[in-house]
Amino acid sequence: MNDQIESLRTDMQKMKDNHARELNRINEQHQQEVSNLKRILDKAYQWFPSFKRFLNMERESLQYGFNEEQTDDHQNRPLYVANQTIGSYFSLI
Repeated sequence: MNDQIESLRTDMQKMKDNHARELNRINEQHQQEVSNLKRILDKAYQWFPSFKRFLNMERESLQYGFNEEQTDDHQNRPLYVANQTIGSYFSLI
């Protein structure tokens, strides 16, 4: 009976050690991924100065009184590109 208990304790300790190693491995992998994403964002901020503001647009829209539906509509709306020249615009007036 004591041998079984000791065997179970040993098995439990092995499981705890394996679990701790696995958690450390996953944490290291996660930290590496976060580091890579931060590096990519830093590059994007350098290449596109307005990119940071674009990422904060949803928060700012909500802060200025838009509701979530309006904010989603604003962010997901396709851009409108006019095919008219300035001269053709003034000829319509």
